[in-house]
Amino acid sequence: MGKNYKIKNKKLAKGFTLIELLVVIAIIGLLSSMVLVAMNSARMKARDAKRVSDIKQIATAMEMYYVDKEVYPINILIPGSVTTPIPPGVKDAIAIYLSVVSDDPLGDTRGYYWRLNDSLVPPGSNYCVFVQDEADSRYIVASKAGVGKRSVLPNSFVNCVPNL
Repeated sequence: MGKNYKIKNKKLAKGFTLIELLVVIAIIGLLSSMVLVAMNSARMKARDAKRVSDIKQIATAMEMYYVDKEVYPINILIPGSVTTPIPPGVKDAIAIYLSVVSDDPLGDTRGYYWRLNDSLVPPGSNYCVFVQDEADSRYIVASKAGVGKRSVLPNSFVNCVPNL
């Protein structure tokens, strides 16, 4: 009779206690939160990579337009202004070189900003496209001087030169 009692206790002792289950759930929760933080950082870097790619494609389309027309597209409606999204007429002007002008990956207020006219340079002799990235809050800039990043807001053509 004593042997049967011990066997029953051994069968009952094979399960997990409530404390053990709670510890395992807490560890899984901690690990999953760490993974989510790492994924958010990776998503942010991926959006910044898309911004750089988009700006490079826009710069290539602008340069191809310049090769054909010997002038950059001019924003006649809003001279000297910074606008977002792509200014009127420019989308049509570069449409044969770039079929889709992308929006910012987040689709929020971080749109691609354009400067096509400036009082310091003759119309059609330069352009400036820029967007602020998420990772380090610098500006991804494209102009006839090239594509790159800079830490100062490109509020004129003078400031629209990337720090290569």
